[in-house]
Amino acid sequence: MRKRHHRDGSTVPAPSPEDVMAQLGRILNSRYLRDAPTLQNFLRFVVEETLKGSGEKLNVSTIARSVFGRGPEFSNTTDSVVRVAAHRLRTTLSLYYASNIAGETIVISLEPGCYSPSISFATCAEDSASTDAVRELLTTYLRVATPKTHEAAYRAAASALRSRADDAELLAAFAELSLDAYAHGFDEDIGHLDVAAGAMEKASALAPDHPRILFVNGLLALQRGDMDAVEEYGRAMLRVCRNDEVLAAQAAWLIMLVSDLDDVTQPGLIELPDWGEHPGWLHHPNFLAFYHRGDYESALSAAIAFGMPNFFWGPLERAAALAQLGITKAAQNELRKAVRLNPQFPKEPRRYLRTYIPNEETLEHVLEGLQTAGLQGF
Repeated sequence: MRKRHHRDGSTVPAPSPEDVMAQLGRILNSRYLRDAPTLQNFLRFVVEETLKGSGEKLNVSTIARSVFGRGPEFSNTTDSVVRVAAHRLRTTLSLYYASNIAGETIVISLEPGCYSPSISFATCAEDSASTDAVRELLTTYLRVATPKTHEAAYRAAASALRSRADDAELLAAFAELSLDAYAHGFDEDIGHLDVAAGAMEKASALAPDHPRILFVNGLLALQRGDMDAVEEYGRAMLRVCRNDEVLAAQAAWLIMLVSDLDDVTQPGLIELPDWGEHPGWLHHPNFLAFYHRGDYESALSAAIAFGMPNFFWGPLERAAALAQLGITKAAQNELRKAVRLNPQFPKEPRRYLRTYIPNEETLEHVLEGLQTAGLQGF
C-alpha cells in the first residue's frame, strides 16, 4: 500500500497487512455483511489484491471474472453487476463505520468510481467535511431529495463523524439521512433504523433540547410507529423554536402528520413561511388533510405546491388526487413518474406509503386513488 501524506509533506505509515486483515475480518463478520456472501467476496478480493500491491490493476472486468464468475464475453455496458455491488458495498461500509463511531482504528472504504479500497488509520484520515458543509449538503438534499444528493450528504456526514463524533448536529444529520435511506428506498435496508437510533441516542445525550435533535427524534419515532412520541417531540420542538418560523413549520409538520384527521377542524393547518425556500414536503400533511375529507381539488393544489419533481412523493400525491378527480390520463402520467423515480414502490406500496401516512384509513384511501391511476398494472 502507498503511504499517505500530510499537508506538511510528512508521510503517514500505512496499517500493517496483519492489522488490515484483522479489521477486514471484523467487517465481514459484522451484521452488515455476515449474511451477504457476494459482498463479502467482493470486499475480501479487493482488499487482498490491494495488500498484494495489485490494487491499481483492479477494474470492472477483473472483479466480474474473479468475484462474479463472468466469462471473457463480460461487458460492463450490458451487465451492471459490478457497479451495483460496488454501490451496495460503499453504503454497507459507511453504515458499518457510522455504527462504530470512534470505535475503529483502521478505515477501509471504497470511493465512487474506484475499485481499489482506501485503507488508512482512522486518526490519519483526510480532512473531513465541515459541519457547515454537511449542513449545506443536507439542505440541498431536503429540497430535491434525489439519490445523488442523498448519497453526497450521507457520505459527507459519515466522513465528518469520524473526526467529530461528539457533534450533536452532525449526528442528527446522519441519523436523518439514514432514516430517509430506508423511507425512500435509496438503499437496501441493511440496518438504517438501528444506525439512526444509535446516532440519536448519542445526539440526545449531548443536546436534548436542540430543535434538530427533537425533529429527527420525531422522524425516528414515526418510522418506529410510536405516534404519541412523534407528537411529543413536535410539541417540544415548538416550545423551543416558536419564534423561528422555519423550525415552527417543521414542528407543525410532525404534529399534523399524526393528528386524528377527523378531529382537525381546519384542514391545512401548516402555515408555511412566506420566503419561498421551504422544502416542498412540508405540504404533505395539508395534502393528507384535504384528501382524507374528499376535497380532492384542494388536495391536488397541495400536491402541486409540494413540487419536487425528482422526488417520488410529489408525483405520487398528484396521481392519487388526479385519479379521484377522474382526470385519468394525467394521473397515469404522474404515477409513471413516481415509479420511474422509485422502481421499488409498486412492489411494496403499503410499506412506502406507511412511512409518512400513519393513518391506516387515509393510507388505504390514497392507495385506492393510485390503483385507479393504474398502480396494479406495474
